[in-house]
Amino acid sequence: MIANINGVQIFYETVGSGPPLVAVHGGPGLADHRIYAQWLQQLAESHQIVYYDLRGCGQSGNSPTGTYSHSDFVSDLDGLRAHLGFEQMALLGWSYGGFISLEYALRHQDRLTHLMLSDTASSGNDFDVAKQNAIDAGLPGINPQMLDALFAGKIGSDDEFRSVFAAIQPLYSTKPDPVADAAALEQMIFRHQTHNYAFSKNLPQFDLRSRLPEIRTPTLVLCGRHDWITPLKESEFIAAHIPNAELVVFEESGHGPLVEENAAFVQALRRFMAESQKPATA
Repeated sequence: MIANINGVQIFYETVGSGPPLVAVHGGPGLADHRIYAQWLQQLAESHQIVYYDLRGCGQSGNSPTGTYSHSDFVSDLDGLRAHLGFEQMALLGWSYGGFISLEYALRHQDRLTHLMLSDTASSGNDFDVAKQNAIDAGLPGINPQMLDALFAGKIGSDDEFRSVFAAIQPLYSTKPDPVADAAALEQMIFRHQTHNYAFSKNLPQFDLRSRLPEIRTPTLVLCGRHDWITPLKESEFIAAHIPNAELVVFEESGHGPLVEENAAFVQALRRFMAESQKPATA
């Protein structure tokens, strides 16, 4: 399905029925809705799940203004909500999708029933840890210059972006599978300009740490114990500063417990949405 939102053709899919749950993918310029699709199917038994591609990602169109700001991403998300006729929705954000979901919660808290944040952070100030984790892994093709270009948003082409991601791809899992990784890489759609904008313009000014206490939506924070790029301490900080937030740690996972410990991950989401309710306002 295609929705014209803010002058951008936004691709989306819906499955299941019940209270709406919108999933926001990460990896601007390299990931898309497919990162969720096969892994959340069990929730379609109880929820209407919406997968979509951010502007400049997957099958969605490019920005008519050339911008891929957090304001753009939040506006697109709210436009999709309105297009689908949801007064309120649950929101799941993974990695960079968690950045967008936090921004959305702070702008449109009244439109959320639940906020679920997987392997993410509340600021863009600690990527030196991620870079060191990558270097320490000792994988071929990873070097400081390549990492600096990646995290500074200075990738020169889609082909370069594919090559850089291929080098770091094994870091995302505790048990890398070269055959599966190669197959996934082949299917990925790389758009370096989206990535460059996100990392060079958005992340240097992304810092919501002081605003986390403003979030009153029931919040579940999930993270893999061995996450290399948004380490567990980032999730611990979020859970400690959003009132009454719950933290679930997946001991056998890296950046993707949705994949590595799928059954437990889905069960955590299902339990949380069934048990938690938004506090009444005065």
